Amino acid sequence: MATQKLLDRLRDQIRSFETAGRVDDGIRVSSGCTVIDRLLPASGYQRGTLVQWLTGGGQGADYLSLLVARQACQDGGALVVLDPLNQFYPAAAAAIGINLDNLIILRTENLGGTQEEFQTDLLWSIDQALRCPAVAAVWGPLDLIDERWFRRFQLSAETGGCLGLFIQPIQAARQPSWAEVQWIVSHMPEPGLGCTLGEGLSTPYTPDRRSLSHPPGQLPANPEQQVCLQLTRCRGTHTGKTVKLSINTITGNVQLARRDHEQHSRNRNRKNLSANKRGVRPAAG
Repeated sequence: MATQKLLDRLRDQIRSFETAGRVDDGIRVSSGCTVIDRLLPASGYQRGTLVQWLTGGGQGADYLSLLVARQACQDGGALVVLDPLNQFYPAAAAAIGINLDNLIILRTENLGGTQEEFQTDLLWSIDQALRCPAVAAVWGPLDLIDERWFRRFQLSAETGGCLGLFIQPIQAARQPSWAEVQWIVSHMPEPGLGCTLGEGLSTPYTPDRRSLSHPPGQLPANPEQQVCLQLTRCRGTHTGKTVKLSINTITGNVQLARRDHEQHSRNRNRKNLSANKRGVRPAAG
């Protein structure tokens, strides 16, 4: 018992050192989906923190993270989008509620320098955006980065009160993380089928952003994306929680995958039936 109390005290001290510069106003940024909010402490994300979505490919991580960016900017503040490959299509983002008046797209050009210099310029730009108090969220794809840059991003986000939302290759699960929350997003090939969490762990990262970069008049062939979402890192709650989701990449609507939704409805009906038998008023749906 004494050992456990000592461990708890040391854990609290480490947390206070790691987050010394963070200002917590108690207000949380919703994920844009009630099902996901229920997995998070205080039902949302804290400003001034970093969030990772690790994926082996597909569009699910893009949309789930972009919905958080939308929520973060609802009360004003700029959204900085990382677009090093010049693939982001603003009209597709506007379709799911992103305010284009507050949108800044960060594109860097390699003007004859080395790839290392190009990467350093990009990382420096991200750091400055996170530090700026006028920026509500920084969102976009990010390759594997040095731990020192990751720590620098965390401190800059704390300073500016910005939310850093990064889609990274699944291989980042093996590296140290300074993110407050980390998700693994796994693609489900067909609705209702199972998925393998962490799929693609040994394969190259092949992001698919066609739904965020399609030209006018060309929509994705299948706008419904089925994904498994697993919480692998989060302060203040137990990890390992998993939920299966269906994402409409045209409207941005996110809901439980059909099979899970049907099971949830059956459980709710069973609970209400039991409450009726006991003479208790059923809970609202």
